[in-house]
Amino acid sequence: MSIQKLTPAIAVISLLFFACNKATQSTPQGEDFTTTEQTVLTDFTNNIALSSYLTLSIKATALNTALENLNANTTDANLETARQAWKDMRTVWEQSESFLFGPVEDNDYDPNMDTWPTDYMQMDSLLASNNPLTVADIQNLTLSLRGRCFIAQSIW
Repeated sequence: MSIQKLTPAIAVISLLFFACNKATQSTPQGEDFTTTEQTVLTDFTNNIALSSYLTLSIKATALNTALENLNANTTDANLETARQAWKDMRTVWEQSESFLFGPVEDNDYDPNMDTWPTDYMQMDSLLASNNPLTVADIQNLTLSLRGRCFIAQSIW
């Protein structure tokens, strides 16, 4: 084999060999656990939790507005807007559910929204009744009727 044919191969192999190196360590050596723990908590709070809860607040406000519009003017368009607002808010809720803390955990919001299974027969009967479903009425329902599916079913 001639040297002209080997030269490109040697150049490529050399380039790959010299391009491989160990990355420098980004975590300071000797950092104590307390400092690392505080950094992780601060980063999590600022970069993940607050952002998720802000998005959840925005989506919940949009859902509330859509439901108020649907209540004031029951049209197919307003129903579809409310359905989509529910789905949008619910997606963010599910994403943030993995790190529940604060009022969501303390006030048992999650089990009050996610109770399964839903009693569809009682729900259908309740929705077919002439009862206007006040907040007090809903608060007195069992969790199987006022959980996640109650809200979803009532706007489907």
